[in-house]
Amino acid sequence: PYIGTNDKQIYSIQCIWLFKSYEDVLFRNWLLLGLIWGENNMFYKKHDTGFKIALEGVRFKTLAFGDKTLLAEFRLSRGSKVPEHSHPHEQTGYMISGHMRFFVEGKTIDVEPGDAWNIAGEVPHGVEVLDDSVVIEVFSPKREDYLPE
Repeated sequence: PYIGTNDKQIYSIQCIWLFKSYEDVLFRNWLLLGLIWGENNMFYKKHDTGFKIALEGVRFKTLAFGDKTLLAEFRLSRGSKVPEHSHPHEQTGYMISGHMRFFVEGKTIDVEPGDAWNIAGEVPHGVEVLDDSVVIEVFSPKREDYLPE
């Protein structure tokens, strides 16, 4: 569940909690799963729910976002493919685990844990997933289509 602060109230998809003060929220935030945001800040508490299916074998969830950037986690299954595409967003990523092959501007680049990349906006790129993979990516400007509902 995604959780946000708004006028000292916490809203959750599953229930509504009302805390007396912002300090009360901070004290109890270890109870909360999901996103916690205020006027200018957002924090993410790890959980395994909230993934959306992008393509067969490709799931993602938004971890945090601001005015200009969006951070997402992708879990990709071995054998899946992300067909060549482009978007206006600059895309910076880091491979947590797995093995993938990128196709960018006529080049083939294998990425493994610890590798990172940056793909400029509007540059066509695609991916072949060679082993189950976990990837963290930042998009700028933020991807409106990836915002929590």
